[in-house]
Amino acid sequence: MSAFDYTFGVEIECFTPEANQQMALGNALMARCGIQARVGRYTDRNRGNEWLVKPDGSLGDYERGVEIVSPILSGQQGLNLLGAVMDTATDFGCTVNKKCGVHVHVGCAAVADLSFFKSLFKLYAQHETVIDAFMPESRRKSANTYIRSLTGVDLAKVERAQSLEKILGLMMGNDMGRFHDSVRYHKLNLFVFHQRGKTVEFRQHSGTVDKAKVAPWVMLCLKMVDAAVAGRSLGVRPGGAAQMNTAKPGSKTWMVGQMALRPEGVTVAQALEATGWNLLSMPPTLRDCGLQFTKVRHGRIVTYYAQAALASTPSTPSLSTLTSLLNLSGEEAAYFQARTANLSGPVAWAA
Repeated sequence: MSAFDYTFGVEIECFTPEANQQMALGNALMARCGIQARVGRYTDRNRGNEWLVKPDGSLGDYERGVEIVSPILSGQQGLNLLGAVMDTATDFGCTVNKKCGVHVHVGCAAVADLSFFKSLFKLYAQHETVIDAFMPESRRKSANTYIRSLTGVDLAKVERAQSLEKILGLMMGNDMGRFHDSVRYHKLNLFVFHQRGKTVEFRQHSGTVDKAKVAPWVMLCLKMVDAAVAGRSLGVRPGGAAQMNTAKPGSKTWMVGQMALRPEGVTVAQALEATGWNLLSMPPTLRDCGLQFTKVRHGRIVTYYAQAALASTPSTPSLSTLTSLLNLSGEEAAYFQARTANLSGPVAWAA
C-alpha cells in the first residue's frame, strides 16, 4: 500500500475574530470552497460529506473558540480541499494560540490488527523526542494535558501485550488492561479505534490555519500508519539500545529480521514456516538485516535474539531514522529538517 491508500480527517482548532461567528464562518467555507458545512454543537459529529463548524469550550472561549472538522478525505484531492478550507479560515481572520491543536485521524479499519497497533505505538514512542523537536515547546513532552507523552510506557511490555486493551492499560500506567476514556489524551490516540473501530488519531501538532504546515504533517501521519502496517519500527529489547531492520521492507529476509527483534526471538523452524523457504542459515540472514544477535540453545532448539547495538553503532532514533522508516520524500524530509532547525532555539510557540 501507499500513504494515499488511507483515508484521513482533520480537526482544526482556532478562534474567530469576534464572538458567535460560527455561522458566518460556515457560510464563507461553503461560498469559497464549494462544500457543505453545518454549524453544530460541541458534541456533534459529521454527517456524510459535510464539514462541521462547532464551538470548542476546551479552548477557554466558548463564543470565539471553534473546531472545523472535515469529513473523510483522501488523496491529493483531499489535501487540496483541506488547503482551501484553511486559506478561507485565514482570510476570515481566524487565529490560534497555545491551546489550539490540529488533530489528524487516519482510517485503518481494514489493516488494524494487534501487530499494527504495536508497531505504530513503538514507532511513535521511539521517535517522540524527534517529533517534539519540530513542534513548539507547548506541544513537547507532556507540557499539554491533552497530548501526553508516550515515552514513559515500557515498549517491551507493549510488545508482549495480547490485546489493544492491554496497550491502553499500559498507557494509563498499569499492567492489567484497566483504562478510561482520558487515555485518548496522548500524542497518539489509540482509544478512538477501541471506541469506534475506524481510525487512529495523531494529536500533537500545534494549532495553525496555515496549509503549508498542515499538509506535510498529514502526509507524515499517513506514512506512519503505512509503516506500521508494514511492521517498520526500531526493534527494542529490555535494557538495550534500539536496532533497525535494514532489509527491504516486506521481503522474506526482512520478515526473519522482524521475528528476531521480537522479545521471544525466532527459531529456524519458525523462520522457515513464515517464509516458505526450504533452507536457511540464520546468522548471514540476520546480518543482511543489519542486526546484531545472540543465540540461546534449549536442547536441540536454537533461538536467535537481535541484541542492542554496540555503543559505536549509531542506533539512537533520529530524524534520519524516522525519514528512512517512513520513506519520506526529499522535499518532506527537508521540510521537517528546516522546521527542527527553526525551533531549536528560544522561539515563539506559534511555529
